[in-house]
Amino acid sequence: MVINLSSQSNSHQSERPVVFADRIGRLYAEAATDEHKKGLGQYLTPVPVADFMGSLISARNKSRIRILDPGIGSSILSCGACESLITRNTGVKEVELVGYELDKKLLPTTQKALHYLKDWMAARGVTLEHIIKRSDFILENGHVLQENLSLFASESESPKYDIVISNPPYFKIGKDDPRAMAASSVVHGQPNIYALFMAISAYLMDEKGDFIFITPRSYASGPYFKRFREVFFSKVVPEHFHIFGSRKEAFDRDSVLQENLILHAKRRTEHSKDHNKTVKISFSQGSNDLSKPVKRTALLKDVINPKDKNVIIFIPTTDEEEQIIARVNSWKSSLHKYEMEISTGPVVPFRATKFIRYQGDIKNGEAPLIWMINVRDGKFSWPLRERNKEQYIIVDDESMPLLVPNRNYVFLRRFSAKEEEKRLNSSAYLKNDIPCKWLGLENHINYVHRPDGEITKEEALGVSAILNSRFLDTYFRTSNGNTQVSATEIRDMPLPDISIIQKIGSKIEKEGVESVELESILP
Repeated sequence: MVINLSSQSNSHQSERPVVFADRIGRLYAEAATDEHKKGLGQYLTPVPVADFMGSLISARNKSRIRILDPGIGSSILSCGACESLITRNTGVKEVELVGYELDKKLLPTTQKALHYLKDWMAARGVTLEHIIKRSDFILENGHVLQENLSLFASESESPKYDIVISNPPYFKIGKDDPRAMAASSVVHGQPNIYALFMAISAYLMDEKGDFIFITPRSYASGPYFKRFREVFFSKVVPEHFHIFGSRKEAFDRDSVLQENLILHAKRRTEHSKDHNKTVKISFSQGSNDLSKPVKRTALLKDVINPKDKNVIIFIPTTDEEEQIIARVNSWKSSLHKYEMEISTGPVVPFRATKFIRYQGDIKNGEAPLIWMINVRDGKFSWPLRERNKEQYIIVDDESMPLLVPNRNYVFLRRFSAKEEEKRLNSSAYLKNDIPCKWLGLENHINYVHRPDGEITKEEALGVSAILNSRFLDTYFRTSNGNTQVSATEIRDMPLPDISIIQKIGSKIEKEGVESVELESILP
């Protein structure tokens, strides 16, 4: 890969450093293969995002500032931080910048951008000292996480920074990866590497330091990130959350399809008080409208409920969403309280090819095979002939572990479409819907059942209606950036009293789901 940078720094001296870093970064990105960038989890930050993140830096009366950029890339975020410090007249005279970058092919671009930044700052009376480390940020600094485990760890052993700013890499690593093992106190299983960058960086901030990261939103909820949230939010206090309405516009140049979240936080101290603290929340569709975001504030305790054992982060962008979250949180029950369980369908098609059929007879050795597509718009429909999905599964001794008894259930789709507004899609299934003894449930279906009994017809209809309601859908969307609907999250989701669930189910049975107004029934 050859990138001609020789003339890039001389012909555009009037450019802002952020714009310069973006321009030469794009030259690198155009020359690098998609495979190379994907292998490094590398998505270069657009100019509007860098400007916005730089604007979040707190004013401070210090003449010397230390900045850490643990995944520096083309250095656009470091440029944005320095621009912000200088243009806001904070009295800064010296900046020490430490960046980490493993991509040898990108390093010439990084260095060129930083030399440009240094000249730009010098012309404004500010000196820049920069060090680019070619070592692995996690392996070099993972030891700081042991402060959580050791009574004798000394915080003075590690350098502290006034600003930690980053767009870290995004990809999963194996549980035996040295980086996962170095961060085993905050993650488990196959973690996404961005969470390790966040956790370690939180330990490297000065007492009044700024933490400013753009990452996937997936850490906000779910069991895989629970330990991370516990540790991370014990070290930092959120100041500002910014979310993007579109999954593809924050990094539209790289065709990244995921929900992204910008977090600005401060180092937690013994004087930090969360009770009446507010947090800023802003919203834009993508990066192009980031200069004019929708803004609001909320109480931090309503965003991260201190009584919530799962430490889920709710980010309401409207007053209505905030009211719905409070309303749902006032419900004191759950599936477990009613001795219900939610499980995932046991049929994995590629492992069950010898059992599944396009044609069959449920009266003669086959059972219905239920897929996610059989649940649509709150209704259950089987069989579906127009889709290329097997609709039957053989019933015999070998296939029996893949089957469930034909009982009353609530079916819930495990995935929503990429840009589908509604995340929760369920339907009640009543055992009289299909005259058979067994059912096959494909792996993309979650099903609610009562292990030591059976869900009543009223309960199935009521639970499904509540899951399909705007109340639980909003509750789920404001805390979850995934298209996947985790059984664990539904298991812990609040539900109203069983008498209300039964009342809703009874009305649906008698009058139909369209005639039931949940707004007037739910507390």
